[in-house]
Amino acid sequence: FLRLTTEAPFADLTPAVACGSPSIVTAGSRRCNLSGAQTRPDLSCTRSMRSALSLTLVAALVACAGAVTVVNVFPHRGSTNGGTYLVIEGSGFMQPADVNPWDAQAVFVGAIPCDIQAHYTDSSRIVCITRASGRPFQSSARLPVTVQFFGGLGEAASSTLSDAFYYEASSTPALWWGKAWAGSGGDVLSFSGPLVYVASADQIEIRIGESVCVTGQEEHPLKNYIGSQRTVDCVLPANALPLAGNYNVSVRAKFLRSDLGECSTPACFWLTDPGGNPSGYGLGPVILPANTGRSSSLLQADWAGTLDITSGSAYHFTMFPRVDALTPLTGGLYGGMLLTITGSSFSDMPLENEVTVGGILCAVESASPSLLTCRLASSTDSPTLDPATGARPTSRGLLYRTYLKNDPLAADLLARPTPTATGVLNARIDWVGSNGVISNNLEGNNGLLTRETVGYFVPPLNASYSFYVAGAVSVVLELGTDDDISSLVTIATSASSVSLDDFASSPAAFYANQPISASPSELMGPTTQVSLPIPLVVGRRYAIRYTHKMGFGSEWLRIGAKVSQLTGAARTDGTVTTSAEARLLARAAPAFEVQTLQLRQTGTLRRETHELRIGFPTAKTSKGTSSPFVLTVGNTAGYAAHVSVTASVTANALGTAIKGASRLVFDAGTGLTKSVAILGCQNVQVTRALDVNGTAVFQIVFACVLSAGQSTHAVLSVLGNRQPTASTLDDVAPSVALLNAGSASLGGSFRVGLKDAFSEPINVRSALGSSGTDWSGLGSALSAQALRGSDGMVYWLEVWQGLPSRFSTFESFEVYVRVRTGEDGLSAIDAPLLNLDTDLLQADGLDLRTRLIETGDPDALWLGRLPAEWFRLPEPVSGAASVVVRTLGVLGGVSANSLPPAYTWDTSLTPELINVTDASGEPISSVAEGGALYLKAKNLVPLAIGISATSFADALTGLSVELGDGAAACSELQDATPPEMYLANANGSEAPSHVLACTVQPGWAGMHKVHLLSVSRGKADPMAAPEIELEISIVSVEPEAGSAAGGTPLLFKGDGLRGLQCSQLLIGGSPCAELTVLSTAALAAIEVGAPKELRCLSPPSRDLVVIPSNPSNFSLDSNPSDITNEDSNSSSSSFNFVSSSLNSS
Repeated sequence: FLRLTTEAPFADLTPAVACGSPSIVTAGSRRCNLSGAQTRPDLSCTRSMRSALSLTLVAALVACAGAVTVVNVFPHRGSTNGGTYLVIEGSGFMQPADVNPWDAQAVFVGAIPCDIQAHYTDSSRIVCITRASGRPFQSSARLPVTVQFFGGLGEAASSTLSDAFYYEASSTPALWWGKAWAGSGGDVLSFSGPLVYVASADQIEIRIGESVCVTGQEEHPLKNYIGSQRTVDCVLPANALPLAGNYNVSVRAKFLRSDLGECSTPACFWLTDPGGNPSGYGLGPVILPANTGRSSSLLQADWAGTLDITSGSAYHFTMFPRVDALTPLTGGLYGGMLLTITGSSFSDMPLENEVTVGGILCAVESASPSLLTCRLASSTDSPTLDPATGARPTSRGLLYRTYLKNDPLAADLLARPTPTATGVLNARIDWVGSNGVISNNLEGNNGLLTRETVGYFVPPLNASYSFYVAGAVSVVLELGTDDDISSLVTIATSASSVSLDDFASSPAAFYANQPISASPSELMGPTTQVSLPIPLVVGRRYAIRYTHKMGFGSEWLRIGAKVSQLTGAARTDGTVTTSAEARLLARAAPAFEVQTLQLRQTGTLRRETHELRIGFPTAKTSKGTSSPFVLTVGNTAGYAAHVSVTASVTANALGTAIKGASRLVFDAGTGLTKSVAILGCQNVQVTRALDVNGTAVFQIVFACVLSAGQSTHAVLSVLGNRQPTASTLDDVAPSVALLNAGSASLGGSFRVGLKDAFSEPINVRSALGSSGTDWSGLGSALSAQALRGSDGMVYWLEVWQGLPSRFSTFESFEVYVRVRTGEDGLSAIDAPLLNLDTDLLQADGLDLRTRLIETGDPDALWLGRLPAEWFRLPEPVSGAASVVVRTLGVLGGVSANSLPPAYTWDTSLTPELINVTDASGEPISSVAEGGALYLKAKNLVPLAIGISATSFADALTGLSVELGDGAAACSELQDATPPEMYLANANGSEAPSHVLACTVQPGWAGMHKVHLLSVSRGKADPMAAPEIELEISIVSVEPEAGSAAGGTPLLFKGDGLRGLQCSQLLIGGSPCAELTVLSTAALAAIEVGAPKELRCLSPPSRDLVVIPSNPSNFSLDSNPSDITNEDSNSSSSSFNFVSSSLNSS
């Protein structure tokens, strides 16, 4: 805005700019009506005003027609999920740096806002980021791009460029597959998906939550696979990671030069395809792999994450703490040592990490993202049980061993061959891909393998569980009735490879290998791919094992589960799911109904059959060869060719001759003639036999399906009889005839419906394509639109491929149909069988039918990928203890490529404290501060170190002695081992013995156990530790007199006062009080005492004497009193403070 103020006559005012309408002139507080501002440089006002009155002109610089102009928009297309950087060139745009707080500028793509990026925008260019179209993976029409300006005083202007941008399905990046859906800092992750036009990993940004997983073409080049699919690797940085927890994953295809910052040209905002056409690309989701049989946009954006079914939150990826190594791996039975844990994704706040060793808490003392240290407790302490299982905790995941031989494995591990690989599955427990969605031979061994995976399954809800398995070559899944491996029984089996295009995501993979006519009850059980429903108790551990046998080449494995009876299901914390919570869970991962649509033969289909009869070849020409004749091979279009046949022709030769019948056709494109087969059916089967008269009889069968409207494949005839007619020859003239016409071709249309809701008619031949086996075309036709019933219900049909072996050209097919309901297609119901309207279907000898595979369940959820946190590693063997880390409540895992590290409490490494004496070797029961203790101990160090004073000297730095649990230290350790003891150590084979001398430091008075600690071996047995009393000695008290009412601050000095409570000191038989009863201000005025000092408040006198005349001068009471310890009978009068003993209380 331009604000002009003048004292000149009104007629002299002229706009300062060419564009000034609508403009406003105010005279004082009165508004004038202007006219002619656009056509004349003068202004007039209808209000009368005095010349001395100040006039203000407000000219709206950008509010007039033509002020905002859009000239160009780049790029022309982008992701349906938004995130495309859109560059708009033009003039008159509002500059963000000079923005008036009452003004606004907006950009719209069609009717969808585009978010302006202020730091890229100026008066001639706007950069904005598109929002999602609302129709994922569905291209839009070309949309206008509009820039609008809104002034604070009511002005408005806009400019639109038509057909400037469109949302494009192929410009929408997506991730279909992940090598791992959980991880920790330093992990290299792999993701695959349709990333059209992308040529470098530098162009891909993957985020875990808000944190970037680092990509780079130099370190991890982009891998190209079939079509538009690309695989990109990224590294979870060791630092700047999200905290442990569950997160969503997103992908963005970005401009190549993102480092330019202020772009000098719009070219840095888009990518170009091989044809040079600009694409903005942008953001993309993580979805299920694209199903070529799903035409609806709604069905092409299925969530590909998993579900926390205790909270109902859906997510893609779990960040978990990972344990890589331990130091030390062994120690004494009674702890006391520091355990160092190396790994990743720990919190740097010690209290946010929990460490257990064999279920026993190890107190965390320091923490960083890659290192924890904790103080080991005694192996005799009570364990902290896993809150989910009630057992000693183990880490997340399953343990696997891979063997070369494809033979049954012995139950005894020692009787098996050495595994070729051993590791832990802590990121995912199935094996769908390693270098892409197809390849999954992790060991890179193209031979026969058997992979056994074991551990525990921990149900997250008290519910009924059905397990699903599929893979190549075979999978056997076993589940125990408890956590004992001996209770394992087979619950599901995938006996052979599942050959499906969409095996990585198709629900059909769990049923495809079953008999084509099996009922739902026959599709569940230990010999099928789906287990029977199994009621399991929340939080209990169940032994689980699957055995995956592999052949040559790529292998894969999937394990899914349906969780039923959600309403009222108990959680680990004892709460139960309400019906509303159960509905939310079921919508997040619906257990849809599955049916099949089948075209099957009702009997044996008729094939077009011709019979050719030739007389027995006794006739000879003068040259001694069999007599030839001519067979005419024609088609219904009128084209024919002549084939010369001898009477001695074989069946194979005759079939080859018929198929080879051809005609010459001129090719205008090349200017040459070419040979074209007469017959479209090239599957010609010929057999030969002799009849009773010796005549050769050939049956010619055309084993092809008739095309639409076609009545026959071939027209066969014999062109004359060219055999000699000499009377001496008995040749029979050849003949040919049609024996059987082929079954009529499949044609017409059919409709599919639920209740009274039906699809549009589906032309069966168009849907199956020219090949007659195009399942994707059939699937697209079936799922093209929602089915809307008269009751208001909306149904969606989601179609998946059946086994290719069940497809035959226009004669058989099988597709799997999942029934989804609701406007968003996210609800499951127990649906009736699909209705089929086949009145207009022409199917000679064929039958179109439906079959129920699995009933939909609105009170259940179905997960095609099970979270690894539902599983636990088996407990270590040989008495070792699992080291488990939880960070922010998230259960940790271990390094994937080795056996889990474990800690062992070892009796042979446990120090032993034999006795405590004085310098003369006499037993000692008490000691004062500064006194000396002599400790006889054994097994402090290995025998080789303990045989001489020289070798033992360095070990002293790793030893410490304390009284009680931190009551007092006994430091300044010295080796007091007599020579004869060293001699015995050198000559013996048992653990060496030593004598240590130490000096008692200030501490808490009382009875304390003497604890001996070795840094490398831990504590001596605390239960067998000798006891000794740390004596108290009170030297003085200040002041010597105080109020008879008590409350006088007293300063006690002496030994053994540290940690002593004031109530343990008695004055005149009454306990002193703590200073905390004073006000904050009074406490601040009192100096804090040293370790040998104790500050308390005096108690009131038992013989209270009040002296009102001079209350500031006082004595403790009318008679001097003794100061004693509450537990002592000794005393001293006349304020003489005496030494007093303190017992352990």
